[in-house]
Amino acid sequence: KSSLPSVPSSITGYTLCGEGTANLRAVALTGNTIDWYDNNGVLLQTGIVSGGNSYNPYVTNTTIFYVASRSLTTGCSSARVPVTATVNVLPDAPVVSSVTNVCYRGTSTISMQPVSNIAFSIFATATGGTAIRTGNSINTGNISTTTTYYVEAKNVITGCVSSVRTPVTVVVSQLPAAPTVTWAPVCAPSPVIYVAVAGSGEVVDWYVADGNILVATATNTFTAATVTIPGNTTRYYAVARNVATGCVSAKVYVQARVNTPP
Repeated sequence: KSSLPSVPSSITGYTLCGEGTANLRAVALTGNTIDWYDNNGVLLQTGIVSGGNSYNPYVTNTTIFYVASRSLTTGCSSARVPVTATVNVLPDAPVVSSVTNVCYRGTSTISMQPVSNIAFSIFATATGGTAIRTGNSINTGNISTTTTYYVEAKNVITGCVSSVRTPVTVVVSQLPAAPTVTWAPVCAPSPVIYVAVAGSGEVVDWYVADGNILVATATNTFTAATVTIPGNTTRYYAVARNVATGCVSAKVYVQARVNTPP
């Protein structure tokens, strides 16, 4: 009576992200080969050479297969041992909950709907490439033109990523041109009236330069405080602001001089 061969000396399962082809492998002692079975004992693949071989089934979910060593001399088989093809579920495509549009060279924040054990990364491309930044709420850094990013979800436990990336576009508005500011010469005691000209769809905001204190908003004309002593007035600056985008221009500094009356 022939003795049964030893069970396979080495068994290697396989893990996939989503369905696909598994690469299962088992090794038998010299003089034995490997046979592969399903969970119901159906022979799936017969070994023909001594040593090890691989079995490459297409699997859609986690599946247990069985392997046995079979003697090439006697035909006797060992006990069957399990080997697993593990299929991890892919994360869903990310859901973007909010994105902030910005002005030229502004920084946008892209926020995703949080999911347990899922990390999000933004890419410059729909596939491939290197992640730019990672997090549930991602800061893009300074950007100068309207830009489309692609958000990928990754399961931090399995390492599997979403099959598609979610596109999200950050709209970048250009800055208005600085306003043109003029004023008429005056003598003390008298207020100085500054008049600014801005572009279409824009208004002018006025600030005290020392302290960045807003003193007038959305007006092309600003009347400074009356000066009773001849000399330089308070230093102000004006900016043009686009009403639709909220973007503001570079600052225009103004400081009139009040003359001595004749």
